[in-house]
This record gives sequence, C-alpha cells and structure tokens, in this order.
Amino acid sequence: MFDIQGSCNVSSISLIFNVLNNAYKTSIMKFLLTSVLFLTLTVNISGQEIIEKYGWLSDFVDPSDCMQQKITEYDLGPYAFILLSEVDESILFFETGQIFCFGSLGYNCLEAYNLKDDQIGLQFACSDPGNGSESLCDPFEVYNRIENEFPWVQQFGNPVGCGLSEITVYQRGVHKYINVESSSTSTLFYQSGNVLCQNTDNFNCAQAYGFDEGEVIEKFNCEQLETFCFEGMYITGSYTFDFISFGECEFWENDEIDLVGLETNCFVNSEGLERCLNGTIKVSENGEYQYSYNVIGPGANGGVSANGGSGSGQFVFANGVPQNCFGNDCIFANMLFDGNRLEFNTIIEGCPVRLGGYK
Repeated sequence: MFDIQGSCNVSSISLIFNVLNNAYKTSIMKFLLTSVLFLTLTVNISGQEIIEKYGWLSDFVDPSDCMQQKITEYDLGPYAFILLSEVDESILFFETGQIFCFGSLGYNCLEAYNLKDDQIGLQFACSDPGNGSESLCDPFEVYNRIENEFPWVQQFGNPVGCGLSEITVYQRGVHKYINVESSSTSTLFYQSGNVLCQNTDNFNCAQAYGFDEGEVIEKFNCEQLETFCFEGMYITGSYTFDFISFGECEFWENDEIDLVGLETNCFVNSEGLERCLNGTIKVSENGEYQYSYNVIGPGANGGVSANGGSGSGQFVFANGVPQNCFGNDCIFANMLFDGNRLEFNTIIEGCPVRLGGYK
C-alpha cells in the first residue's frame, strides 16, 4: 500500500482519482498529443540513481529496503512521467512529483495517458537483477557475463539467431578454459583466447583435458533463448491455485479468494457457506501457460454450487517488463515470483483478474 504524505493511502483511490481526473486529464492529454515523442532504450539502473534524478521518489521508495515496488520512467523528451507500481496498485506522477493518476486492476493509467513501451527510459525494480543479484537463467545475461570477461568470443558470432550455439566456461584453480561451439568453430580456448584444442566428431576436447560438470562455472546454450526467465529464475512448472482477485467483475460470487499461506483450500463465503478452490496453473519453458479452476460447495437452497473458469496466454517481455499476451493483445502482467509462488494479472471474460498459486 502506498502512503501519500502520511495522510492518505491507495484505499482513497476512487475519491482522489476523480479530483485529479477532472483537474488534469484534459489538459495533459492535449499536451501529449501535441508533443514530439522520443524513442528511448530501456536501461536497468540502481534505485539510488533514479531517485537522485527524481528526488521526491525517496518519499515513496527506499531502494535498500523494498520488495515489490517498481519504478518506470516514461521519457517524452521535454517532460517525463513516472509510474510507481506495487502488486495490483500504481501511481502515475509527472516528473515534478505531482500525482496524475491512481491505477488498479480495473483502471490502467498507461492506457489513459497513452503511454507506450517505446517511451520507457529508466527503470528500477526492488528485486531487479540489475540491483546486484545475477540472473541464473536468462541466456542473454549469461552471454553478456561471458562476453564481458572474454571479449574475444565476439568474433565467433552472437546469440541472436543462434550464431553461437553453446559456450561453456570451465575453471581449474586460477585458470579458465572456454569451449566455443558456433557455425564457424568448435574449439577449446585458454582464457586469453589462445587455441588449445579442436573438437571433431571423434574427439572431445573437454573430455581430453579431464573437465567435468563440477568445473563448469558458466554455460550459455542457444536452446535456452526461448526460455522465459523472470528476475533470474525459471517459472516453468505447475502451480496450485491459492488466490483469485476478480476486481470489478460483479458477476462472481466472491470479489476475492485469498488462501495464501493457509493449509486448506476451503473457505467460508459471505453467506456463511463453505467453498473449496481447486485448480492449477501450468507454465511451459517459453512462457506459455494454461489454467483451470473451480469453486464448489453446498448451495444456499441445497444441492451443490459450482463455478469456475479456464484460459491460456503467454508471458513475454516488452522493454524488460513482463507482459501477458493473448494473441495480438497484451496487458501488463505485474508478475510476482519468489521461486515458489507465482502471481500475475490476466483477463477472464473481458474482465481484469489476478491469479496466484504455489508449486
């Protein structure tokens, strides 16, 4: 929850948003439409760096002590907007710190103000790999680390289009050895770039030098390029439902089902009747996912009450930000993942919904 100057919070969204909307939206939309848009490259920087640029952000985020908050700058050249997001809530600021919009599952500030991915400038996420932790599974991150230490590997191609199919870095004592597989070479090198051995169909250099998997300290594989990786972790797997927030979907019996941390999948609804949530979310290596669930229990007039849903989509990255896509349409996924629990935004029957589950 965001605290605004110690006196109000995001629970006041509807009231404050109406005031802000009437005061600012018309003039700002005209300003956006008449201004020149500048394309910028997404850059992951430290929280301290972006807060130094926009000092007022320190009232909302402490980069040394935060968990789920994200800051995204939308750079429109002569001016900028800053989006501060946390789970299913967000605040859109003008560059001066003036609040322009409160966002929620049912209201998207970026769409309201016509802000696009190609306008993203600086970014910071409290758990962003750029904030000190190395990515464990993103193949581009792996390749960049190898290239930074051994720049001579560039001569054999690059990971885009699998020009480089595999690079394995071995370490023995203080010495490092790099085996490069590409369209032009299959060679074992010393760390300096000197050739040590040529691989052939009948001869394996790594085996000849006695290397084993325990000596591998880094490995890039082209086949991993289609693997979806979030904040240095694979999200592939099956998750048991423990959370559904239906937002403004009034046709559902419950606005929210929150079983996070409970040992049971059952709960008592607003009418005093027990309901049990069953279902799974399955995520494949390339970010495609499918889910299905049902909520069952005794009916108010006897019998059994049951409802549920199912759907699918694919997680992709746009300018470093995870999106949830359905065909040609994508929404901000606002993904959370700690290695065990996955939570994200999706659309069910045209309505914004947030789903969650655990492995």
